[in-house]
Amino acid sequence: MKKWQLFVDYYGAWEDIDRHGIVTANVRSTAKKVAYNSVISELHYQPAAHLNLFVTGAVEKASLRKVEAFRNFRTSYTYQAAVQWFPDLTQDARLSLAYIGKSVKYKDGCDLEDCNNNRIELSLIYRIKIF
Repeated sequence: MKKWQLFVDYYGAWEDIDRHGIVTANVRSTAKKVAYNSVISELHYQPAAHLNLFVTGAVEKASLRKVEAFRNFRTSYTYQAAVQWFPDLTQDARLSLAYIGKSVKYKDGCDLEDCNNNRIELSLIYRIKIF
């Protein structure tokens, strides 16, 4: 489909040592046997050559597999909606306006506080071609 694009990615990691450090930072101990699962999706719609609209969403879960109290103890939701305008199609330049949000929820009984972050971002992206 010329005007629509959809991307979906899955990431899973089952590790003996916490390379990412997310579980270790929250559990405050040496985390062993951790698991991370993430699903990320992105939908683009380009109604005109100079305009692109997209939304992105992600769900990420972190677990300490051997301790029942810390199974799926952290769930992170990330969401984004943006409008991009390409002023000159012969150049690799774009002006974007985006809303970006992230919410982190912890399992009841973990004694960790949920948090939410939101922002609106205006950006200009221009790639300088050196070679």
